[in-house]
Amino acid sequence: MAGTVVEDVVSLLDLGPTVLSLAGIEPPGYMQGKAFLGQYKAKEKRELAYGSADRFDEVYDFSRSVIDGKFSYIRNFDPGLPYIYRNKYREQIDMTRTLLEMHKRGELEGSAAYIFSDSRAVEELYDLQKDPDEVNNLAGDPAYKSKLVKMRKQLAEWQLKVHDKGLIDEYNLVQLFWPGLIQPVTEKVKITNEKEMVSLTCETEGASIGYQLDDQIGSERWLLYHEPLKLKKDQKILVRAKRIGYRISDAVEFIF
Repeated sequence: MAGTVVEDVVSLLDLGPTVLSLAGIEPPGYMQGKAFLGQYKAKEKRELAYGSADRFDEVYDFSRSVIDGKFSYIRNFDPGLPYIYRNKYREQIDMTRTLLEMHKRGELEGSAAYIFSDSRAVEELYDLQKDPDEVNNLAGDPAYKSKLVKMRKQLAEWQLKVHDKGLIDEYNLVQLFWPGLIQPVTEKVKITNEKEMVSLTCETEGASIGYQLDDQIGSERWLLYHEPLKLKKDQKILVRAKRIGYRISDAVEFIF
C-alpha cells in the first residue's frame, strides 16, 4: 500500500524476493533474500543485514558491515583507502570534482571533512537513530565498547559462515569461479507442449529465460518468460536462457 513504512531490517538482497512476493510468485529457494511484503512475506524477520564492498569499476575496496536496525558496524580491511575513493566515473560530476579540490585546499569542515578523509578507521560504529548520515564514529568511545565487541563478533561469524573470499586476490578468485578460465554455459531451454500451453524450463539454477515470437525473431527485443504461453497453430518461438556470469545458452526454435 502506498505510504507504508517498513521498519524491519532489510537488505538489498530482499528486494528481488519481495517483488516476486508482491506479484503473487513464491520466491525460489536459491534466492538468499527474504520477502518483507506480499503474499510470501517471510515468517521470520531479518535480525541483521550484512554488507560488503570489494570493487567499484576500476577501484578496489575491502570492507564488511553489519546493521541491526539501530547501529551500523563497519570493518575496513584496507584502512589506507579514503572514504571517497577516486573513481573516474564519479569524478565526471562537477560537484565531486569541486569537493575534492576543496578537500585538497583544506576548505571542508565538519561532516564533509570527515567523509573526504584520506584514510579510514579500521572499525566504525554509528548510532543510526542519532546519526543517520554516519559521520560520528563511536568505535573509540568506551561507552559503546560492549556494542562494538558484539557487532564485531556478529560480523566475523557471518564471514566464516558464508566463506568470505575477500582475502583471495582477484586473479585467483576468477580461477575459482571459472576453473581453467572456462566460462560455464547456461543450459539450453527445454520446451514442453501440453494442453495447448507451452512451458519453458532451464536446468541452470537461477537462469532467466527470454523468448521471441514470429516477426520479433532476430530483433534486439526479448520478452521475459514468467508463465506458460498460449500459442497459435504454426506460431514460431525462439528461446534462450542466461545466468549472470554464465555464457548465454544456445537458441532453441519451436513451431507450435
